[in-house]
Amino acid sequence: MEPIIEVSNVSKKYCLNLKKSLWYGVQDIATHCLGKTIKSNLRKAEFFALNDVSFKVYPGDCIGLMGGNGAGKSTLLKMINGLILPDKGTIKVTGKVGGLIELGAGFNGLLTGRENIAINAAIIGMTSGEVKAKTQQIIEFADLGHYIDSPVQSYSSGMRIRLGFAIAAHLNPNILLIDEVLAVGDTAFRMRCFERLKQLQKAGTAIVLVSHNPIDLERMCNRSLLLTKGKLELDTDLATGLSTYESLLATSMVNATTTPDAPASFDKIQLKSNSLNTFDALSATLTISTTDPQLPLRVLVNVISPNTGVLGSVTSNANVVLQGQTQYNVTLTLPNLPLQFGGYVLQFWLYGPNLTNYYASSQPIPFKIVGPKTDSFGFGPSHTVYFHNTWTK
Repeated sequence: MEPIIEVSNVSKKYCLNLKKSLWYGVQDIATHCLGKTIKSNLRKAEFFALNDVSFKVYPGDCIGLMGGNGAGKSTLLKMINGLILPDKGTIKVTGKVGGLIELGAGFNGLLTGRENIAINAAIIGMTSGEVKAKTQQIIEFADLGHYIDSPVQSYSSGMRIRLGFAIAAHLNPNILLIDEVLAVGDTAFRMRCFERLKQLQKAGTAIVLVSHNPIDLERMCNRSLLLTKGKLELDTDLATGLSTYESLLATSMVNATTTPDAPASFDKIQLKSNSLNTFDALSATLTISTTDPQLPLRVLVNVISPNTGVLGSVTSNANVVLQGQTQYNVTLTLPNLPLQFGGYVLQFWLYGPNLTNYYASSQPIPFKIVGPKTDSFGFGPSHTVYFHNTWTK
């Protein structure tokens, strides 16, 4: 099967300084007109929004494009959509591209919703007969009532999303690019959007979806691309990509600390495995040192989700006595872990006789739940915790 999107060694630079940016732009245009190659190295005040990114997308793929703010996700979508050009590398796109990249992008605010439908259809080369047939489908999906004949500038953000998605998803795109904007819509409309996306995917449309909502990504995506600071870190299955991304988020939430002159500290903490399935046992080994063997020590452990926060805590004092030695080797086991797929971290805290005697905390220690996926109404939302359930009639 031939790829429908082929991104090869693509880089894109921006400049922090407006005057320098304009001057560098003039230089690059002149260089291009002279038939020379534009230099890809950074000049003063420049930075890479994307740096040497390569991947392929095939018909029917739904790619979850993930990364923190400033990772380069929107820049990449705009280049695939042809809105901006790469400074280095090539992007090959086959077929029609539908994009929902920015709220209200592509609309003329002075024209009505109906007129904007006609303009968008004409831009991609649809005939008047095709436009007429599609217009009614789009109007029914957007469900804007009589507002469809009102100027778009009077629409709320939710109404613009309704119209924008309806247009993008009903003009038979070979590729559909969506950048976070579905988060604006209400729940019922978003469910209709996902149903439509499933239909397009089955028909062979390639979808690239940017979202910070892991449930939305799992509903749709079969692959994930993880960008960090403009570099493509992972091109993998969704469970691995999503759990890795969430682990990175979680490890940035807290840092290791040690109280000055603390009489005890963590020497080493290690997980037996950092890749688990739901209901597996999680095991961690700890080495703790103290200068006062008679000092009673306690360990508090938080299980943290980057989306939910602290899910729960456990302490050592109910199971082991940490007193009478200068070094302790302890194993923590969490059996039947009821977490669903995603990324999590453990945070270890070391105390003395009570919570006012705080000594140290560990670096966040990431682990992943990579399966199995749950399924609900064909969308497969996996929330954080698995609840055992029975049904009777």
